[in-house]
Amino acid sequence: MPRVTCPTHGVRQIALAWARPESGFTLLFEALLMAMLAEMPVKAVAELVGEHDTRLWRLLHHHVEQARARMSMVEVARVGVDETSARRGQDYVSLFVDLDAPKPRVLFATEGRDHHTVERFAADLAAHGGDPLQVRDVSADMSATFE
Repeated sequence: MPRVTCPTHGVRQIALAWARPESGFTLLFEALLMAMLAEMPVKAVAELVGEHDTRLWRLLHHHVEQARARMSMVEVARVGVDETSARRGQDYVSLFVDLDAPKPRVLFATEGRDHHTVERFAADLAAHGGDPLQVRDVSADMSATFE
């Protein structure tokens, strides 16, 4: 990318209309990566495109954080909850899903599978405009440790 030297501000990169600042990728390539990351493990995409996986994780986190910042949970009234093993062993992730969304929509994902996961979801729900007291139905397929 072209650079300019300013006597006041030093060396600056030119902003490009087709790239997000400091991304290192064009917007079109970012879109391709995000489509691939939705379907494949990060490590596999990294190997396929010849990029380090930590760089793809940063890209993924950037777009997920942007989407979550715009996310509204005002209408959430029915929630599905399930845990899954993140890795072999005892590492679990709990997923909270909007059961009324026209397309499957994960509302929240967090480590663990105990009552603290529900507390974290309730706080996140409120932070996105939802009301935990408005949730009238919960479908939970979780182990006894959920109590």
